[in-house]
Amino acid sequence: MKDFLAPAYANGKIALTYPNDDDAILYLFSCITQKYGWDFIHSLVRQNVTWVRGSATSAMLIDKAYRSSVPGPTISFATVGAFTPGMKDTVIDDVYMAWPQTGAIFSTTKSPETAKLFLSYLMGDEWQKIVSGSGFATRKSYDKRGVFEQQPNMDGKGYLQFANNRELVESWRLEFETLLGLPQGVNPNYIDF
Repeated sequence: MKDFLAPAYANGKIALTYPNDDDAILYLFSCITQKYGWDFIHSLVRQNVTWVRGSATSAMLIDKAYRSSVPGPTISFATVGAFTPGMKDTVIDDVYMAWPQTGAIFSTTKSPETAKLFLSYLMGDEWQKIVSGSGFATRKSYDKRGVFEQQPNMDGKGYLQFANNRELVESWRLEFETLLGLPQGVNPNYIDF
């Protein structure tokens, strides 16, 4: 993780999701902060990070810079490469996160059959192949790395415990909001790459 403080990654070369805009990224940053301390976080901020909204946005920016040969971010530790063809996800021997995604259908839904089809697709072979590139997947037949198993630098159940403690989540969010300000930029639902 400390490699991200190298001069080669200064001045916009690192793209990260605002931790105070996404609970999963906030959890990752809480784990990093607990391991390396706030001095590391402050040093990371001094690298002039490209902060973005949306966990896939960093990978898209890196891919866009690479494909167009224009200066831009070249690395991230808080992104989803599954949606960016050619983006390589590498699990490093340091703090990282993975968790089994959960899903449900509300009993009051107006389209129960559509909801069932959607969840069926998410659990189907096509989607599981797409999202299991790092070796983790909710379906055990695609979960080569053991998302439910305790790992040296990852707790597959840690994010759920974190997210369910809203007081803890909000205290971390406030810490990062104080440091970084409110998240800026386009809502990731409307980014057109």
